[in-house]
Amino acid sequence: MALSYEWQRRLERWKSTMRGFFGGGGSNQPRPQICPACGALVGISATRCHECGTNLRFSLAALSKKFSGVFGEHEAPVTTTLLIANIIMLGVSWMALAATGGGGGLSILWGLSGVAQYRLGMSIPLPYLLEGHEWWRVVTAMFLHGGLLHIGFNMMALMQFGPAIEELYGSARYLFIYVLTGAFGFLVSAGFGNFSLGASGALLGLVGVMLAVTTKRGGAYMRDLRSRLISSVVILFVLGFSHLMAMDNYAHGAGLAAGFVLGKIFADRQPMNSGERKRAYALGWLAGLIVVASFVLMFIHYRDPLPGESTQSSPVAGKSRLLYTEYKAQPVDPHSIVVVSLHSPKEKVWGELLDINPSGVTLRGIDLNSFDHFIRQINEPDGERIGLPTIFFPMNRVERISLDEPTGSIPSMNELFARKIGRSLTDYLAQFA
Repeated sequence: MALSYEWQRRLERWKSTMRGFFGGGGSNQPRPQICPACGALVGISATRCHECGTNLRFSLAALSKKFSGVFGEHEAPVTTTLLIANIIMLGVSWMALAATGGGGGLSILWGLSGVAQYRLGMSIPLPYLLEGHEWWRVVTAMFLHGGLLHIGFNMMALMQFGPAIEELYGSARYLFIYVLTGAFGFLVSAGFGNFSLGASGALLGLVGVMLAVTTKRGGAYMRDLRSRLISSVVILFVLGFSHLMAMDNYAHGAGLAAGFVLGKIFADRQPMNSGERKRAYALGWLAGLIVVASFVLMFIHYRDPLPGESTQSSPVAGKSRLLYTEYKAQPVDPHSIVVVSLHSPKEKVWGELLDINPSGVTLRGIDLNSFDHFIRQINEPDGERIGLPTIFFPMNRVERISLDEPTGSIPSMNELFARKIGRSLTDYLAQFA
């Protein structure tokens, strides 16, 4: 099937760019060059710009010019690259989940979570970042998604906002804005003890930039745009705080705030002179190198044991596990009686904790709404052998883990159980060990 003219033109540009990387000039006649830093016209064989002194072959400006041509010089190359990177990582996430025996059925739509995403670099609570020096996670997490629905909404937003902001600020500063706002969002989220992933923190950063631009420019169009953006943000946060959808409000809010600040700092136009271009290229390359380094570290640590997976062979893993339990709630040891609060949908589960690690929580327990029914079953004739099911909840559903303790004059669930059954839940479950 013949390619369209647009794709033929794009393929020719890619071929030309690749020839430029490897020194091939093809059969085209040599033409005067344009300095990538200041835009001045320079000679065919010149290696340095006579106006600004930029090296035309090995400077940041020259390399940026070559890389931008790979995806089209006027077609939002960074946005296109981000889109492709996110799609590739979704495929990698699904294959990693399938390798562990998951990934079946409709899990590709919304069920890509757990150990695979942890190993691929999802954001984790701050104690883990501090203990394991895993700062790279706040970058890699923005390229991971929980399924097709998650990435679908995020990539639609990226293609809606990205090209306009990239055209406004230039590709280099746009990449810096995207990476910085996304990483800052996950860092704040980690400070509140969240496990998180997705591009939405960086996307809210782009929205924050647009809000800042609308405050610097007047006119009815800017007022209308600002009003629509604010309405969309309010709806997003209402959905997030209502727990109707699993959203990281802390990453969203921090990304939005960081984007607004950067939008106020940066001039809302492309770099105009040699000095501005050099600073912009430096920021863009810094962001790009941070992304590459983060993924390299992710691959290096991919096979590391999970916290709590092997405390004897990995003392750091055991320490990380204790750090998590001390940070997320009161110190929680295996076989403690706990109440686990969940969201999406809202639930509370009571029972004996078996394990807790970054992939999720395992316990023998029941929904609190079934507590009275469970008691009645045990008190029935021949009901003494009724146990509790072993349940696993992925960490992205866990809102809070707390010890089952009395509150003032209100007894704990374990005390209520002991009053009605005659022994504690731990003693009762010991017969099933």
